[in-house]
Amino acid sequence: MTSIEWHIKTRQSKGGYYDCYKKERTRNEIEGQHNIIKQHVYQNIYWEKFVKEKDQNPQKEGAKLRKRWLLSGNNYRRMIEPLDIAKHYKKPLGVGEHHERPTKYLENRPDRYKLLESWLKEDQKDVKDVKRNKAPNLNEDSCFWAHVEEALISLNELKINANSSVDQENIKEFMDYVMHGIEEFLVSPDIFLEGSSLMTWWSEYESSETYKQGSSRSKFAQYMENRSYTSYK
Repeated sequence: MTSIEWHIKTRQSKGGYYDCYKKERTRNEIEGQHNIIKQHVYQNIYWEKFVKEKDQNPQKEGAKLRKRWLLSGNNYRRMIEPLDIAKHYKKPLGVGEHHERPTKYLENRPDRYKLLESWLKEDQKDVKDVKRNKAPNLNEDSCFWAHVEEALISLNELKINANSSVDQENIKEFMDYVMHGIEEFLVSPDIFLEGSSLMTWWSEYESSETYKQGSSRSKFAQYMENRSYTSYK
């Protein structure tokens, strides 16, 4: 986990670790990232087995021990699930191109992530919510990038069929989702790094007919137009 944390920090200047992992790389770059790829596989194997054991055999351990592995497991979820999402959308649709729509990651999300997330929510259900005032290092929603990828696909579909009400609604919901994450400090600052998938989506959306023909601007669109994201931290 420590080497993965180090890897995340070293990718800040290259568009963020999510996009570095997703994009096609040269042989030298792949060899340079061999350790992170190995750790990705190892972590998934370990936690897949661990979560199955916990799910099949309810624990009788003390609260402190349970809280420790539960927090570790969800730290793993926030760091590693984005890499699984990157692999799922390895070859994203180019805006303006038409291909068969890929399956949604969220429809096939591994049980280990769903269980770790649900156990954490159950464990914290009686904890009083504290208003955040600082952005986290990792997105609270480990599926954040899956939402970005689906927004990219919806935008691509709107390039082909501007009257698609489904994709129009998907775009609207996506912008509301991201804005909520910003206002509640649930997303990390690296989503706004130059070259990230989110910034790619915004650039394409801003130049699209859907954006130009909009009778009103969403709160998120205004936030991006004003470049308010430059002070998000």
